[in-house]
Amino acid sequence: MPTTIASFAIVPHVPPAQSGGRIGLLGTVWLINWVGAVLLTLTQGLVWGGAAVIPLIAGVVGGVLWMRVERKSSAAVFDVVLLKLPLVTVACLSMAVFGAVNATFLLLLSSYSQVVPSSLPPEDAYGLGRTLAVDENAGTFVPYAVEDTRSG
Repeated sequence: MPTTIASFAIVPHVPPAQSGGRIGLLGTVWLINWVGAVLLTLTQGLVWGGAAVIPLIAGVVGGVLWMRVERKSSAAVFDVVLLKLPLVTVACLSMAVFGAVNATFLLLLSSYSQVVPSSLPPEDAYGLGRTLAVDENAGTFVPYAVEDTRSG
């Protein structure tokens, strides 16, 4: 509450800038569909086997066509001019690196914690005599969640 009152008192009240653009609804729906097709293939590929190639091809072709159409669109989903600014590029790359590192830790931690120690030689079992239950596995993520929350 004090932060809200302080920001209301300190931050100048300026009306929002008027934008002349419009939202590219078709491009947005198209983006959601081709990215969804690729992600569906990545998550279900082992289950579906060879049939997973169909949504993968549809997603890749949809993505390539989407990029070609968006370059000429008057209502593009992403403003290419803005994305080419140096500070915006650095921010995007920083977010990508942060996301990749965070995902790597989460994937490695979940893979490590779900290994059946009895299937490993004793010197490789890291002192674990059993697998971690779901609630114990979730508990291993608490330090990462706290640090992510603390660091913003």
